[in-house]
Amino acid sequence: MNKFYEICSTAVCNNSANFKPDYTGQNPHGSKSQCGILLNDWIGVIGTYQHDFWLNKFINLNSGIAAERSNITVKNCYFNNIQKDSYYSKTFGGAAIFSKGDMSNAKAGSLTVQPVMNNNITMNNCLRGVYSIYSSLSIINVRMDSMNTGINITQCKDYLKSEMLNNEIKARKYGITMNINAGAAKIYAEGNRIYMQGGAGMLLNETNKNGRANYTINNNFIYLYNSNFGIRTVNVYKPVITHNYIEQNGTSLLGIVAQNSDSTIVKCNQIRTSDITNTGSIGMYYSLSKQGIIACNSMDSTGRALYFGGLCAGTQLKGNTMRNNMLGLYINNVGLIGVQNNNGNKFINYRDTVGAYNANLSTGGLLGSAFLIKNGTVMGSIYYPVLAQQNNGWFQPFLNNNPFQCGATCYDMLVEPNNEMLYRIIAGDSVLTEEFIPESQSMARQYLFEVLSNNPDLMKGDTLFENFYNLMLEEAEGQLKEVERRFENYGKMDSTFIPMLQNVDSLIRNYEMLIREIDSICKANKGWNCDSLREAYNSQIENLSVVKQNIIIQYKAVQTGEKLEAELKNNIISGEEQNETNSKLMNEMFSQLEENNYKNINELYAQLLSLAEQCPYYGGEAVYRARAVLELVNDSLVYNDDANCLLYGIYRQGQTTINNDLNIVVKPNPANEYVFIKVLCNDDVKFKTQIFNVYGQIIYEGNLNCNKENKIITKEFKQGVYTILIKTLQGNKTYKIAIIR
Repeated sequence: MNKFYEICSTAVCNNSANFKPDYTGQNPHGSKSQCGILLNDWIGVIGTYQHDFWLNKFINLNSGIAAERSNITVKNCYFNNIQKDSYYSKTFGGAAIFSKGDMSNAKAGSLTVQPVMNNNITMNNCLRGVYSIYSSLSIINVRMDSMNTGINITQCKDYLKSEMLNNEIKARKYGITMNINAGAAKIYAEGNRIYMQGGAGMLLNETNKNGRANYTINNNFIYLYNSNFGIRTVNVYKPVITHNYIEQNGTSLLGIVAQNSDSTIVKCNQIRTSDITNTGSIGMYYSLSKQGIIACNSMDSTGRALYFGGLCAGTQLKGNTMRNNMLGLYINNVGLIGVQNNNGNKFINYRDTVGAYNANLSTGGLLGSAFLIKNGTVMGSIYYPVLAQQNNGWFQPFLNNNPFQCGATCYDMLVEPNNEMLYRIIAGDSVLTEEFIPESQSMARQYLFEVLSNNPDLMKGDTLFENFYNLMLEEAEGQLKEVERRFENYGKMDSTFIPMLQNVDSLIRNYEMLIREIDSICKANKGWNCDSLREAYNSQIENLSVVKQNIIIQYKAVQTGEKLEAELKNNIISGEEQNETNSKLMNEMFSQLEENNYKNINELYAQLLSLAEQCPYYGGEAVYRARAVLELVNDSLVYNDDANCLLYGIYRQGQTTINNDLNIVVKPNPANEYVFIKVLCNDDVKFKTQIFNVYGQIIYEGNLNCNKENKIITKEFKQGVYTILIKTLQGNKTYKIAIIR
């Protein structure tokens, strides 16, 4: 039977520099103690605030406190130099505090972490601060310094909850990581202050995009120093990211990132780059992420404010401010975001010759991402940035009402844009992009099929949509959406089980409160048998825990049925495009991983890596799903999407770029060792040329002669996409060119 204990007295768990000599028969050990306190099936409190000198210290250990299948509270405990000893194989190595439940038997852990007294540092120089697996977590007002990773939450599912409030974390790798938590009741991070030297602030990482983890990231302050990103969501459904402040210092790159995420709600965040020479920084980076709401955010002095790659249809951009950026908005040449209806996005003081650039130059590409702005608005105003000539028609004066404004009611004003024109382009199988046609169209068809499935009124009496929908029912794209729907139900607890679990949890919390207050109750009631009461309350908690386990086991039986249906549907799919076959393979591996609680990742490592290394705009959503799985066992992998995508033609602009108005020729494109630029103008006139890399840095600058093919040597340029700016007396023009070898 579980017992409730309270450990109050001062204790010091300190691994000395040298152990005493081993005695005969001694158990083998590493260079340091495995754990300060190791608990199994335990309920209790470690630490007390009764006296400020009663401070438990855990120093120079493999792990500080490790608890399995336990309900513990840790307070007024100090952890220093908790680092993994490679001799020990237990998961909790390097964790200051570790809590793990038993997923196979549906017995979750529970961990509450409170700070040391006087607001002093609670954890210092640890591999991980708090690490929870299949456990509820509450950590509030805790200070961590010189950490590798501050907080790691994994498999907080089966309607468990985690909250991280008002903590201060200084780390090198991650501030907070949240992995495979689909099925959580709530995962909430608010008021935290995160300082990163390298690494990344917050990672929300799922393998099943359709399972809800109910993430809310609100009012956090993230300071990045030479870091990768502030907040990143991978394969996440409907995260809420609001009122956060992200500051990019040094060479920090990305503020908020969404990769293969669905229905993200990103509102009222501020992202600022402290040094304008960091032209590689991006405020918000969206890749293959649809139905996002991006509203009332401010991106100040970043290289690019908003970057969209691939299919991001259904995006709502409303009331965002792009200030002092090199480029306010960029859409890559397979990008598509949907129609934006007079949304009041502001482009203020951009530092390039153009304020926004759409590299998807097909008719469907420009119209499918069209900005419909107020009549009378002219190019060069804050709502209508200066565009490259090839982007004419992308911003269209159309509406008479005032632009969207952020304010007290701005959230109520967010409505779905009218994308009927985009839907008809997709349904008619028109060319969406000049390159990458089959894969881009396949992803677009899956998107439209989902839209029509969720909005059947769109099909009524419309022959084009009806024919498209009926055809898709038999195609791989439509069948993959059915598998996704099954996986959504698989990762989401329904209304049958939630009320029962809520009632049981409420009763358990009441008994836990009675146990914590039992001593004070007995002092007020002389003659009561406190030990007997404590045993009775513990017995009630144990009984209720068994009830909870039974409810979850019933829920898992329903889940298993959904997973089996998804597997059967997945098995009959015969996709033609690479993204379709990748999704089918990833679905198969996802089922195997879930069945084994992700203990078999290494067995699938080679297959996962082959997917993860593909260009996501070619390989599709399975690429990001594979990367999410690999993140669990190897968080040092780096994917060079610029190089990967270039191999398949992403960013390529065609063989020769000609501007008939100014008689400018740039060739060849793509180029290898050289490029020719010719401008027809007066013989005694020169024109100025600058070449920028993807980070906005000038790598070539010169004054060239008119009416000649000026040869520029590019053999020292790395493979990638470059912008050529040509300045003439008639005006300035920009061109994109790819260097491919």
